[in-house]
Amino acid sequence: MQPQCPPSLIGSGGSKMAPQFAQQNKTNASSAIIIPNPSNGLFTYRTINFSPENKASIEVINSMGIKIISKMIDDENTNFDITQYGKGVYYLRAMNGKNVQVEKVVVK
Repeated sequence: MQPQCPPSLIGSGGSKMAPQFAQQNKTNASSAIIIPNPSNGLFTYRTINFSPENKASIEVINSMGIKIISKMIDDENTNFDITQYGKGVYYLRAMNGKNVQVEKVVVK
C-alpha cells in the first residue's frame, strides 16, 4: 500500500506551498527517521548514512502548506522545536538538489 502523500511540499521559493501533491518527486526509500514520533513538538530528524558531501536542506511545513522552519542538515541528527506552533500534523521536506524526501510528524 502506497503511503499518503502530503499536500504540495514542492514550492517555488515562497513560504506558501501550492496545493498539489509531491508524489512524483518523493523518494520511496526512507533514509531518515523522526524520533520521537508522535512528539510534544521537540524531535530529532536522524539521517541514516549521513555524509557531509551530500548537503541537504530541511523544511517543516504545517498542514496548511506553510513553511514554518528551514534548516541545513549538517549532522546526522537535526533537532527541532516546534512547540510554539501547537498540536497537529507537520511535514518535513528534505532536499539535496536531486532528491526530495517527505516525512510526517505528529505533535500531540
